[in-house]
Formats: sequence, structure tokens, C-alpha cells
Amino acid sequence: MRFHRPSIGYVNRRGSEGTTKKDKTPRCSHDKVDWRRAREVDVRAYEDLVHEIDPADPITLPDWIRIPVSRLDFGAIAQRNCRLTLPRFFRAAEESEQFRAALFAAAEENLEALRAVVSGEASFASVHPEHGKLAASIKARFDVTNTQMHRAYRWAADRVFWDCLKAMEAVIDETKVAGCEIVPGILAFTQMFAEWRDRIIDPASEVHRLGEEKLRGSPEHLRRDAVRALLRGDSVESAVNLHYDMTATHIAIFLPHCSEAAARPVVNLLRQALHVTGHLVVPFSISSTMAWLTTNRSLTPSWREAVKGCLEQFEVAASVSEPSSGLEGFRRTFQETNAVEELRTYAGVAASRILLYHNVRLECFFLTDRAAARAFVEAELGELRGTSPMKQELRATVSLFLEKGSIVAAAADLVLHEHTVRNRLRRAEEYLRHPLTSRRAEVQVALRLYNFAMVDDGS
Repeated sequence: MRFHRPSIGYVNRRGSEGTTKKDKTPRCSHDKVDWRRAREVDVRAYEDLVHEIDPADPITLPDWIRIPVSRLDFGAIAQRNCRLTLPRFFRAAEESEQFRAALFAAAEENLEALRAVVSGEASFASVHPEHGKLAASIKARFDVTNTQMHRAYRWAADRVFWDCLKAMEAVIDETKVAGCEIVPGILAFTQMFAEWRDRIIDPASEVHRLGEEKLRGSPEHLRRDAVRALLRGDSVESAVNLHYDMTATHIAIFLPHCSEAAARPVVNLLRQALHVTGHLVVPFSISSTMAWLTTNRSLTPSWREAVKGCLEQFEVAASVSEPSSGLEGFRRTFQETNAVEELRTYAGVAASRILLYHNVRLECFFLTDRAAARAFVEAELGELRGTSPMKQELRATVSLFLEKGSIVAAAADLVLHEHTVRNRLRRAEEYLRHPLTSRRAEVQVALRLYNFAMVDDGS
């Protein structure tokens, strides 16, 4: 049996093609199904499969549907869909590793929910994807609209439906499923798939829409649009309405998990600590905020410690740029916080809550090409890579030794005997297969990149 690309519509209770006002049950139409014969399908068998879905009850599908669909490689499907949707719907964010990772996490978790429901392991009421809705802060930073999200989800769902039909087709041909079972089985699966799409996929774009509605028409919304226009280079005139000095020196601070209301006290404390002359607070979504501080004075050498101390008092995650002047500097500070947020995505839970661009500038530079960075780390660290406590201990000791420049200083910082540090360094050299002094700079850079480039390394 050959299926052609399906379109989702409706069929009435008798199985005839078309729609009725009283009873709209999803159907799958394709060229090769004889809908005249569908009218002859056993009504009792049809009603056993197609019914109102109770979210609390697991769904029971025929084995020729349940087994092949639940065995699909949904991870590969998620990767394919992300690869195809990025250039089609998200051109502005296509090069961002953070956006790609978030999109893949959302797609993979949504598809895992589908697999759990199809296999009967879970009901719709028991699956609660956490990543299924792309983080509002990520979408806001890349100016992704609700329309883009909705179209991308719908487009990807159509491809998933076709993948499922192809899996069923192979089983039908191999096991000779009775013709009277095919139409009601596909109808039941279509109903279940539409329910999954409505319950799992549609709310993802709905969250973004509600966030936009809360901001739309408000002063915050107008301020955000003006800043986005400046960052894109579309309009310099919009800066006039911001009442913010674009000619001064700027520091950008991105708070990924703070609404504007929660960010205000943080910004006020930072203003007092740095004695700034102006500030600009912009909600990039209902749960993320960008703040700029501006000054015409020279910053003290300890300004970074002051910023970090203020942020630690509120226990918030933050990405902090370096100072930069003028309109181009304003844009550069935004780019720097974006680069730091990319690193946060790479490192995951290993990332510090507060990341300063000053401290991770080297990592940002090397990780513009993550594949090359991974290859560099693998080549330089060799068998010193790995997640075992012993190897983590060795890497920390080597890193501190290279930073301090002597065994005595490293031992003092680690509160260890010098012989212990010396033994660890000797063991590390065995894994590296060369003396530390022969490639000192390369090993030090590789160790700095490790947490970002090799966070998923299991060697």
C-alpha cells in the first residue's frame, strides 16, 4: 500500500468523505484510499478506535500503528526538522548555537511526548514538556515573532505525521494488515495526532503571543521596539525617544530570568555602586530584561567586582559586557551579552550564574566555530578529557598550576602538600603524553574551553 502526503480534514461517523456540522472527527485523506469502501467499514470497530479522547486515559492503538511509530528515531527527526526550519523560518537566528540548541530541545521533548502517548506509556494529561515552549528570553533576543513560531511548529508537525504514515506503510506491506482495519486505524491515529498537536504544539506559540499582548501598546513595548531598531541599524532617530545618551560609555547587563519589575531593584543598586549618569531598562520578554548603564566618567579598576557583588546580592543570572562608547559601542555591548549567553547554553549547569565578558572573551572568540574548538580540545587534552572525579581533579590542578606559574602557589591555593600537586601534574602529563611546559599555552586554552566545548563529553 502506498500513502501520498496527507492532509488533515474531517470525516463523519459513517466514514464518508466530507464534513458535518454536528460531528467533526479528524480524517487523513490521500489518493490511494478508496473512500467508497470506507463506508462499508464495520461501524463498531470504527467507534472502538475513534472517540472523544480523555486526556487522563492512555490511548490504545493497533499494534501495526503503535509499534512502528513508537520505534521511530525521533531524535533524528527532531534534528532534521530543526535543520530545515532554521533557514525557512528563523534566518536571523540561524547562526546562533543557543537558538539551535533551544529549538532542538523543544522539538525533541515534544516528539518524546508523542512517542510516550502512542506507545501507551503515558496519557496526554501526564506529559508536561518543559522545553517544549522555546524560552521566551531566547525568542525575544532574536526578535522571533509568534507567526514564525506558529508556522514552524505546524510545518514540522506535518513532516512528523508523514514520517508516521511511512512507518505504518512498511508494516502494512509486510504483515498484510486486513483492509477493513486500515482506514479506522489511520483515522484513530490522525485523531490522536491532532490532539497531540493541539495540546503540545499549539500552546508553545500561544505563550509567546500572550507575552506580546501584555507588552503591546505599552511604553515598555515602544521602548523595546526602538531599541531593536537601533540594534538592527534601521533607525537612529528612534534613540531620541529613549532619553538615553548614545554618545557616552555603555555597559550592558542581560538578565535572562528577570521581568522588568524584578530587574528594577537590581539596576538601581548597580547605579548606586557605579555612580552612573544614565540607564536604560528594556523588557525583551515578560521574563527577561536588558539593562544599559551609561557614564561619562572613567570607570574604576574594581568596577567589575562591584557589578558582580551587586548581582550576587539578588542571586540572579546575568551576562555582563565590557564598557564601549557611542552608538556602535551600544550595539557591541549587546553583541557581547549575546555571546556570553551562547556560552551559558554550551556549559549548561556548569556555567557560573554571573558571567562577565571580560572573563570569557577568549572562550567567546574560540567558540565562534564550536566544531573547531572541540577538535582543538580533543587534540590538546587527549585522555585528560572525561567526567570521572579523578580527571576533573587533575584538570583543576593543571589549570591552577598554569595560572599561578608554580607548584608552591598552586599547592597553597589548593591547601595541599607540594608533593601531592607534583604527583597530580605527573599523572596529567601521562595522559597528555608530553611535558606541560612543552605546550603550556595550548593546554591552558584547551582547559579553559573544556567546560564550554566539551560539556557533553563522556570519554
